[in-house]
Amino acid sequence: MEKAIGKLGAFSKREHELLILLTQGETNQQISKKLFLSIGTVKNYISRIYRKLNVNKRPELMALLYGLQNSGMKG
Repeated sequence: MEKAIGKLGAFSKREHELLILLTQGETNQQISKKLFLSIGTVKNYISRIYRKLNVNKRPELMALLYGLQNSGMKG
């Protein structure tokens, strides 16, 4: 999954950490506790990630990441 995230472009270190946790199925609450951030801050980071990737919801994000991961495995 790291390679798929790398293909997507430039993310800050924190955005990258959030993407990894999202792909592991972590909830906003769990991410908040692991990264010592408020829920609001987590939501802001996730919104920023969604805008960068032109997605609106977590399932769209996951589909994009898994699609990239699978295309990387074939090529």
